[in-house]
Amino acid sequence: MIIQQFNTTAVGGAAVAANRLHHGLLQRGVQSTLNTLSAPSSDDPAKDDQGVQSLRWPSHSTDLAKRLRLKLSKAWYRSGRSRELEIFTDPRVARRTVLPRSMRNPQTILHLHWVSRWLDFPTFFDSVPDHLPVVWTLHDMNAFTGGCHHADQCHQFQTGCGNCPQIKHRGPSDLSNKIVQIKQQAYRGKRLHVVTPSQWLADLAGQSLLLEDASSIEVIRNGVNTDVFQPRDKAASKQALGIAPQQFVIGFGAASLGNPRKGLSDLIAAAEQLRSKQEITALAFGASKPELEDQMPLPMRSTGFVSNPEHQADIYSAMDVFVLPSWAENLPQTAIEAMACGVPVIAYDVGGLPEIVQHQVTGLTSPLRDVAQLAKNIDALHSDPALRQSLSVNSRQLILQHYTMQCCVQAYHDLYQRISAASQDYAARAA
Repeated sequence: MIIQQFNTTAVGGAAVAANRLHHGLLQRGVQSTLNTLSAPSSDDPAKDDQGVQSLRWPSHSTDLAKRLRLKLSKAWYRSGRSRELEIFTDPRVARRTVLPRSMRNPQTILHLHWVSRWLDFPTFFDSVPDHLPVVWTLHDMNAFTGGCHHADQCHQFQTGCGNCPQIKHRGPSDLSNKIVQIKQQAYRGKRLHVVTPSQWLADLAGQSLLLEDASSIEVIRNGVNTDVFQPRDKAASKQALGIAPQQFVIGFGAASLGNPRKGLSDLIAAAEQLRSKQEITALAFGASKPELEDQMPLPMRSTGFVSNPEHQADIYSAMDVFVLPSWAENLPQTAIEAMACGVPVIAYDVGGLPEIVQHQVTGLTSPLRDVAQLAKNIDALHSDPALRQSLSVNSRQLILQHYTMQCCVQAYHDLYQRISAASQDYAARAA
């Protein structure tokens, strides 16, 4: 059994999940390779890049005319598009991305993660033999929509898209409808086994037109190393970051703090309502612009982008609460990591978040974009140390029960074994 995993980037939530699974499989003795558009930099001595490789296609596979058409199409649908919308991607790229022959071994299982802006769906799926199983872990909705990565309140992915509310030039046969047709053709006849980290996303995938013929759809939760991400001395963690131990620390983090949909503007608005409170500090991690930090009405400490898990655990441990005001989420790594460190999470009641941020059990939730309630929830944990401690204990316990790397790797290993057995039966019937 050979697992060939694919993820466009080496950073971000999907990349973290793919990398953790890859190394978990290696530790279990499973032959796994993680292919990315560009391999991670080797300047982090704590990063283990074993079996992680950059997979690029030769330059002669680039269709210059196609590149021009796609560039014009992108400019057309992006014109006038609100920055508050999630990204929208075309499943076509200028380069032919044909699966290498070395990966078509009958013992191989392809495992896709977030592959937008890298794989050209028409040429990639056409090159995948119909007998070769494909596991696809969905980190957002893009695999079954007409281009959007989060459909928000739109349900047209159930019927084939068209009249897309996320593009300016819309109509029954607009770009979103065309993309659905392209994906339908690409997926036809393929043995797709869909995995989602949340039941919320599994339910949506099951309702979609594009995945109605999937071989299976199941939930496998993302995992985290609970020996690394565990509660650490909070006072020492705060002092290491130059924060006084008595400060109540509100945490926030994302790969990019500048992404409007991660909700930093909502946190800033909520913090404005807490300005009069004493001894409160904001602590953020992630790539950001200085002007974003300048808008925070509370004292703020920013660490920048951090990829080292030990450093991440130290940062989480300095927080008293972790605020996750995203407008749309599947089931983010940051929530799992914070809770593994015993930090209660305050979030909006969106996507898969309620499955892990259970109100009054592991954290506090509020309706989407209800900034006033978001501020009240922060204040509730600021003023009630006993409640904070209860949520902290429950958060850690939930992670230990359902979100360890051992649970995650075991679930994927079981899936691979079932698929492998079915592949042998498929080959025997074909013979």
